[in-house]
Amino acid sequence: EYPKVVKLHACPNFGGTSALSLEPSNATFLGRKPEILLAAGQQVTLLSDLNRLCRENPYSYTTHEEAILINAQAGRSNAADRLLSDFTQRIQEDESLDAELKESMSRQLSFLRAYAEPDFQAGTWKRKPGSMEYADWMIAVSQQDYEFCLQYLNRLEEPLDEVTLAAMALVAYRNEQPEMGDQYLNKLLALAESDPETYPSLKTWFIQKQQPSLEEVTSFLCSPENKRLYVALLAESFPDMKAALAPLQKQLNYDPNFPARLLSL
Repeated sequence: EYPKVVKLHACPNFGGTSALSLEPSNATFLGRKPEILLAAGQQVTLLSDLNRLCRENPYSYTTHEEAILINAQAGRSNAADRLLSDFTQRIQEDESLDAELKESMSRQLSFLRAYAEPDFQAGTWKRKPGSMEYADWMIAVSQQDYEFCLQYLNRLEEPLDEVTLAAMALVAYRNEQPEMGDQYLNKLLALAESDPETYPSLKTWFIQKQQPSLEEVTSFLCSPENKRLYVALLAESFPDMKAALAPLQKQLNYDPNFPARLLSL
């Protein structure tokens, strides 16, 4: 069932809600309904669900993060600000949470709320002196601060996830650090090595350095959240493909959450 959703995401004329309209009772499609609605640009429909979930789960960080991001992306700045303010106030009043965690959550949400805005300015954000929190990593990546990004990752335990590895590879390449970029790209490819559906193509493109056609990339079967990582890296590996890949990447890079801006072509 899942490949059906993926194929709908990958095809050039993707309509988003096609999956739900074709098989409205399909449990797999329903489970990915928020993603499908977001990919289809139907933020208003998605927000009605998210805002309800925020009311039902007033202390859920994940729910509020998504609602804040989508409201900001949809141009509903006041709604995003209200959600951020209300959630921050609630966690500040929650005596079961320690002060460090409260501050960490507030910093992350404040950054992400701004990150989803069309006029986001990375240079206006400052890292907390001496801090190595996730918010500092996001700020550093958005500013493509190679040295800090490397220091941050060196403190984390392996294995790192796909998004983190791809982000570091891109930051390295764009800071003219190809050897470090290759190191993180190889770690990313190692995570896909056991997947017979995706790895052969990735090996051909990134290890054997054989440039694919646009048709091959478009039809490449992979989850949209990972495919956008590979497309961004293909644009670094084969710069002459960047313009051709840009429309596909715009289609795949529908989620405003970090690191969407890094992945844009």
